Amino acid sequence: LELGKADLVELAPEQTHRVSQSGRRVASSTPVELLALVFTRDMASAEEKLLRQALALSLDRASMRSVLLQSTGQPAASILPNWMSGYGFVFPIAADLTHARQASAQVQHIPTWSLGYDGTDPLARLLAERVALNAKDAGLALQPTAATNTELRLMRVPLASPDPWVALADFAVTTGLPVGKTQSSVEDLYAAEAASLATQRVIPLFHLPVSYASALSLRDWLLRPDGSWCVADAWLASVTP
Repeated sequence: LELGKADLVELAPEQTHRVSQSGRRVASSTPVELLALVFTRDMASAEEKLLRQALALSLDRASMRSVLLQSTGQPAASILPNWMSGYGFVFPIAADLTHARQASAQVQHIPTWSLGYDGTDPLARLLAERVALNAKDAGLALQPTAATNTELRLMRVPLASPDPWVALADFAVTTGLPVGKTQSSVEDLYAAEAASLATQRVIPLFHLPVSYASALSLRDWLLRPDGSWCVADAWLASVTP
């Protein structure tokens, strides 16, 4: 974009604030992706349940968002963003290191979990390393790695639809969670999501928007709230240097 070789580019989450501050035109959707920690198998024991609870309580989402995401996205403890479900705010997102340490202290042997991340994504590596540091403060042991065969993975999952039932079911299929029966009420939706979270297979971290920067020559291009493009009226103007 800066070299004039593109008219529209997608921005990584950590770039959005900086590019916007530089005076570029930036468009962002509502949060349409979930960044989460996903265990690759079910819990095997009561002790493992305590360790997963400790990990969830140790995570300092506020610091990660401020430093690593450059204030982009929304800290999350729910699978569905609040704009989609209406109740996402009821899931606590604050770290509780005291209770995290109390949970891990009940386990005599602390295993080292491997935490996989996308090796081609610099942000994923930084986030995985920060998660490992938070876990260490709670008495846990995580080893970030770009390998694929791991106990735990840092995943960035696009939410398939603005329909919360479709989004929840697709996320379950993607991550190997049980797929609940579709009902109709908000209460049913909450119960289905709470059941997925109760498996402790997934620890939500952030809901992220998709963002784009455009050249001054690109006119009447719009980004819809769901992240899709509206290009029916888009056109390129001649911009004099």
